[in-house]
Amino acid sequence: MELCVNLSVIDNKNWQCSDLLDTSQCNKIASCEWVNSLNRCNIKAAGYCGNNKINHYEICDGTDLGGKTCQSLGYTNGILKCVVQCSSYDASQCTKASPKPAKVIEFMYGDVNQDGKVSGSDSSLILKYIRGRVGLNKNQIKAGDVDLNGKVDAMDAAFINGYISGEIETLPITDL
Repeated sequence: MELCVNLSVIDNKNWQCSDLLDTSQCNKIASCEWVNSLNRCNIKAAGYCGNNKINHYEICDGTDLGGKTCQSLGYTNGILKCVVQCSSYDASQCTKASPKPAKVIEFMYGDVNQDGKVSGSDSSLILKYIRGRVGLNKNQIKAGDVDLNGKVDAMDAAFINGYISGEIETLPITDL
Protein backbone atom coordinates (compact mmCIF):
# COMPACT_ATOMS: atom_id res chain seq x y z
CA MET A 1 0.00 0.00 0.00
CA GLU A 2 1.44 3.35 -0.99
CA LEU A 3 1.45 6.45 1.10
CA CYS A 4 -0.94 9.20 0.04
CA VAL A 5 0.77 12.56 0.20
CA ASN A 6 -0.85 15.97 -0.11
CA LEU A 7 0.94 17.83 -2.88
CA SER A 8 -0.23 21.40 -2.52
CA VAL A 9 2.22 22.42 -5.24
CA ILE A 10 0.51 20.14 -7.75
CA ASP A 11 -3.07 21.34 -8.10
CA ASN A 12 -3.90 20.87 -4.38
CA LYS A 13 -4.71 17.19 -4.96
CA ASN A 14 -3.82 14.06 -3.05
CA TRP A 15 -1.39 11.88 -4.92
CA GLN A 16 0.37 8.59 -4.45
CA CYS A 17 4.00 8.37 -5.50
CA SER A 18 3.01 6.17 -8.45
CA ASP A 19 0.64 8.91 -9.68
CA LEU A 20 3.56 11.26 -10.26
CA LEU A 21 4.67 10.94 -13.84
CA ASP A 22 7.95 12.78 -13.96
CA THR A 23 11.05 13.09 -11.86
CA SER A 24 10.50 16.79 -11.04
CA GLN A 25 7.09 16.11 -9.46
CA CYS A 26 8.37 12.98 -7.71
CA ASN A 27 11.38 14.74 -6.21
CA LYS A 28 9.17 17.38 -4.58
CA ILE A 29 7.93 14.77 -2.10
CA ALA A 30 10.37 13.51 0.51
CA SER A 31 8.69 10.11 0.84
CA CYS A 32 8.87 9.45 -2.92
CA GLU A 33 11.84 8.67 -5.14
CA TRP A 34 12.25 8.39 -8.91
CA VAL A 35 13.39 4.92 -9.99
CA ASN A 36 15.14 5.27 -13.36
CA SER A 37 15.14 1.55 -14.12
CA LEU A 38 11.34 1.50 -13.80
CA ASN A 39 10.89 4.98 -15.23
CA ARG A 40 8.44 5.79 -12.48
CA CYS A 41 8.05 7.32 -9.04
CA ASN A 42 7.85 4.92 -6.08
CA ILE A 43 7.59 5.28 -2.36
CA LYS A 44 11.08 5.19 -0.90
CA ALA A 45 12.09 1.66 0.00
CA ALA A 46 14.10 2.58 3.07
CA GLY A 47 13.95 5.37 5.59
CA TYR A 48 10.22 5.34 6.21
CA CYS A 49 7.57 3.55 8.24
CA GLY A 50 8.91 0.31 9.58
CA ASN A 51 12.58 1.22 10.01
CA ASN A 52 12.35 2.08 13.74
CA LYS A 53 13.20 5.72 13.02
CA ILE A 54 10.71 8.60 13.02
CA ASN A 55 10.72 10.45 9.73
CA HIS A 56 9.03 13.69 8.72
CA TYR A 57 5.41 12.51 8.42
CA GLU A 58 5.47 9.86 11.15
CA ILE A 59 4.27 10.19 14.73
CA CYS A 60 6.31 7.16 15.74
CA ASP A 61 8.03 4.24 14.01
CA GLY A 62 8.33 0.79 15.57
CA THR A 63 10.42 1.16 18.71
CA ASP A 64 11.12 4.86 18.11
CA LEU A 65 8.41 6.62 20.07
CA GLY A 66 10.07 10.02 20.06
CA GLY A 67 10.61 9.87 23.81
CA LYS A 68 6.93 9.33 24.52
CA THR A 69 5.83 6.89 27.20
CA CYS A 70 2.55 5.86 28.72
CA GLN A 71 3.30 8.30 31.55
CA SER A 72 3.97 11.24 29.21
CA LEU A 73 0.57 10.62 27.62
CA GLY A 74 -1.21 10.79 30.98
CA TYR A 75 -1.26 7.12 31.93
CA THR A 76 0.28 5.73 35.10
CA ASN A 77 2.01 2.67 33.72
CA GLY A 78 2.27 0.24 30.84
CA ILE A 79 3.99 -0.21 27.50
CA LEU A 80 3.45 2.32 24.73
CA LYS A 81 3.71 1.06 21.16
CA CYS A 82 3.44 2.50 17.67
CA VAL A 83 0.69 1.43 15.26
CA VAL A 84 1.89 -0.38 12.13
CA GLN A 85 1.17 2.65 9.90
CA CYS A 86 3.39 4.91 12.08
CA SER A 87 0.49 7.35 12.31
CA SER A 88 -0.30 7.20 16.02
CA TYR A 89 0.55 5.59 19.32
CA ASP A 90 -0.97 2.35 20.52
CA ALA A 91 -1.79 2.95 24.17
CA SER A 92 -3.85 -0.22 24.58
CA GLN A 93 -1.28 -1.61 27.03
CA CYS A 94 -1.10 1.61 29.04
CA THR A 95 -3.00 1.75 32.30
CA LYS A 96 -4.59 4.48 34.35
CA ALA A 97 -4.68 4.35 38.11
CA SER A 98 -8.01 3.47 39.58
CA PRO A 99 -9.55 6.50 41.19
CA LYS A 100 -8.92 6.57 44.89
CA PRO A 101 -12.04 5.70 46.81
CA ALA A 102 -13.67 8.61 48.53
CA LYS A 103 -12.68 8.88 52.14
CA VAL A 104 -15.62 7.79 54.21
CA ILE A 105 -15.72 9.30 57.63
CA GLU A 106 -17.81 7.03 59.74
CA PHE A 107 -19.21 8.01 63.06
CA MET A 108 -21.20 6.40 65.79
CA TYR A 109 -23.85 8.34 67.67
CA GLY A 110 -22.43 9.14 71.08
CA ASP A 111 -18.80 8.57 70.06
CA VAL A 112 -17.86 12.24 70.21
CA ASN A 113 -14.12 11.68 70.63
CA GLN A 114 -14.18 9.24 67.69
CA ASP A 115 -12.33 6.43 69.43
CA GLY A 116 -14.78 3.78 68.23
CA LYS A 117 -16.78 3.40 71.45
CA VAL A 118 -19.28 5.35 73.52
CA SER A 119 -17.92 6.07 76.98
CA GLY A 120 -17.85 8.61 79.78
CA SER A 121 -15.11 10.53 77.99
CA ASP A 122 -17.65 11.33 75.24
CA SER A 123 -20.16 12.88 77.64
CA SER A 124 -17.28 14.70 79.35
CA LEU A 125 -16.15 16.10 75.98
CA ILE A 126 -19.68 17.41 75.33
CA LEU A 127 -19.68 19.23 78.67
CA LYS A 128 -16.28 20.78 77.87
CA TYR A 129 -17.68 21.85 74.47
CA ILE A 130 -20.73 23.47 76.10
CA ARG A 131 -18.43 25.44 78.44
CA GLY A 132 -16.33 26.59 75.46
CA ARG A 133 -13.18 24.78 76.58
CA VAL A 134 -12.87 22.65 73.43
CA GLY A 135 -14.08 22.78 69.86
CA LEU A 136 -15.76 19.97 67.96
CA ASN A 137 -15.53 19.26 64.26
CA LYS A 138 -18.56 18.62 62.08
CA ASN A 139 -18.47 14.86 62.56
CA GLN A 140 -18.05 15.16 66.32
CA ILE A 141 -21.06 17.48 66.50
CA LYS A 142 -23.12 15.03 64.45
CA ALA A 143 -22.06 12.14 66.72
CA GLY A 144 -22.76 14.21 69.84
CA ASP A 145 -26.27 15.28 68.84
CA VAL A 146 -27.83 12.04 70.08
CA ASP A 147 -31.31 13.52 70.53
CA LEU A 148 -31.26 14.81 66.92
CA ASN A 149 -32.36 18.34 67.83
CA GLY A 150 -29.64 19.97 65.73
CA LYS A 151 -27.37 21.02 68.59
CA VAL A 152 -25.01 19.49 71.12
CA ASP A 153 -26.10 20.31 74.65
CA ALA A 154 -26.26 18.96 78.21
CA MET A 155 -29.18 16.68 77.30
CA ASP A 156 -26.92 14.87 74.83
CA ALA A 157 -24.35 14.28 77.58
CA ALA A 158 -27.14 12.96 79.85
CA PHE A 159 -28.42 10.61 77.13
CA ILE A 160 -24.89 9.30 76.53
CA ASN A 161 -24.51 8.63 80.27
CA GLY A 162 -27.89 6.85 80.21
CA TYR A 163 -26.71 4.71 77.30
CA ILE A 164 -23.47 3.82 79.11
CA SER A 165 -25.41 2.82 82.26
CA GLY A 166 -27.87 0.73 80.24
CA GLU A 167 -30.91 2.93 80.95
CA ILE A 168 -31.07 3.81 77.24
CA GLU A 169 -30.80 0.96 74.75
CA THR A 170 -29.86 2.74 71.51
CA LEU A 171 -28.47 5.97 70.18
CA PRO A 172 -29.64 8.21 68.61
CA ILE A 173 -32.69 8.87 70.72
CA THR A 174 -35.63 8.93 68.34
CA ASP A 175 -38.63 8.58 70.66
CA LEU A 176 -38.61 11.65 72.90
